[in-house]
Amino acid sequence: MNVTPQRFEFDCDSPMHLREQGDNRFRYAVDVSDRWSFGTAPNGGYMAALLAKAGRLSLPDHPDPISSTTQFVRAAQPGDAEIEVRVLREGGRLAQTTIELEQAGQICAQATVVYSDLQKPKGVSHFQGERPNLAALEACTPVTGANASFRDRVDARFFPECADYWPGGGGDQMSNGGWIAMADGRENDALNLIVFADAFPRAVAMRSGKVGWIPTVEMTVQILQEAAPGHIACLFNTRKIHGGILEEQGELWDSEGNLVALCRQSAVPRIPQDAAAWADDPGDFQRPPESGKTY
Repeated sequence: MNVTPQRFEFDCDSPMHLREQGDNRFRYAVDVSDRWSFGTAPNGGYMAALLAKAGRLSLPDHPDPISSTTQFVRAAQPGDAEIEVRVLREGGRLAQTTIELEQAGQICAQATVVYSDLQKPKGVSHFQGERPNLAALEACTPVTGANASFRDRVDARFFPECADYWPGGGGDQMSNGGWIAMADGRENDALNLIVFADAFPRAVAMRSGKVGWIPTVEMTVQILQEAAPGHIACLFNTRKIHGGILEEQGELWDSEGNLVALCRQSAVPRIPQDAAAWADDPGDFQRPPESGKTY
């Protein structure tokens, strides 16, 4: 785990104070920042990282959240909140937790997070697959967005093949991606990667164009290894929207070509009807010929 000085924005904007502990429970007072928001709603990646940070503070021997699944129950607001960490099990290699963020007496986010220490890997390592061909950082276009303080906290840049479809849409695929780093140079760690997993516009917007707020219902981030310094390449795609709920999958690659994280989330897109003429297209699906069999 990198020891990150408090001069960096994420650390300054997520102060936590231990209020009480006992019986494998830790309760923190926390200030939800308004500097990581889209409109008035704090970004989901920032919120998930906030919960994961509380667990890290509670588990000094297991500092890295290697798998986190966060459910967003209701939108949090900037201001005072409390986070409770419950340590379900702490072993030699892994620790398992449930974590809740509560504000004004209501749960806003709930997570199950598994922790380990990425600097102490055990067992074999193997990668099967192809590393993507990625455009150079200098060839990429900054991601912009109105009324989004979050955009000032990260340096996110679209790959050239994605930039033409933001924000107007018109692409034939629900996919996008680009390079990203913390704008203030904060070193890459697991918390950075959790933020980055929710930092780009939704992949569906590359096709639809007209998309309102797309609240995340649930997000899972798996951290596979420590990331090298520098920008992180993010690749996102959506294969299916059904009944107004989409799935989005993502891969995060570091500057040395290592696959460092995977993510997946469910979200509810606000796509106007006039931007969704393609929405009932079954794609390349071909119904198998009738076989006479009954199932």
